[in-house]
Amino acid sequence: MFNLYRTRVTVLLLVGLLLMSGRANAWGESPLLKTRFLPSYLFYPIFKRHEINYCISIKDGQAGKFTYTSIQKQAEVALSLWLNVVSDITGPVRVKKVSCDDDNLNLEISVGPSENEYWSYARPEFDGFGYLFHAYISTNMQYSFNSTQLPIYDFRYLARKYAADRRMGFVEIMKFANENKMSADDFQNWSNAPSAEVIRSSYVALIHELGHAFGLCDTDYPNE
Repeated sequence: MFNLYRTRVTVLLLVGLLLMSGRANAWGESPLLKTRFLPSYLFYPIFKRHEINYCISIKDGQAGKFTYTSIQKQAEVALSLWLNVVSDITGPVRVKKVSCDDDNLNLEISVGPSENEYWSYARPEFDGFGYLFHAYISTNMQYSFNSTQLPIYDFRYLARKYAADRRMGFVEIMKFANENKMSADDFQNWSNAPSAEVIRSSYVALIHELGHAFGLCDTDYPNE
């Protein structure tokens, strides 16, 4: 079964790379797909049950103005973006939010303090009971912008701050960006938001990290 699964993953990656590499800053197949962590990647539950069960954990969202509902909507739109790329091959896929202790959990999205050096990161995991993919947004990491230290922000906050005059809710803005195949730079030009704030926003981070969940590696780190 795993050989067939790997064949399907390779085909899907080729499709995804053609359509998404410029927007997700990712390319190539993650070497971890050839390890025991293969079942952690989202293609596994997609082919096995045609579903993705995900959960959200927010331990400290105050720094970046994060809200649970906002991250949930961003996760669902970001997942739909990737699923639309491969829908002709996978067919319909059900996306369901569950609790983080659910036996069928496939994807956990965590927002909170981290000792990792990145604003966001992702990795396949085995918790002793099953495999899952874990995406992290680090609330304690900061970057320099105009001589000010800023955290990664909830995209909802940025959308309201810079695109409020367009009379669009932040979910509409995300879908508009997807439909128009906007990169982070395209969105920055459209919204007139500072590039540094757009790149280090939660929605851009989720698109990137969920690309890893679908088996892509980083452009700068093809061996990870």
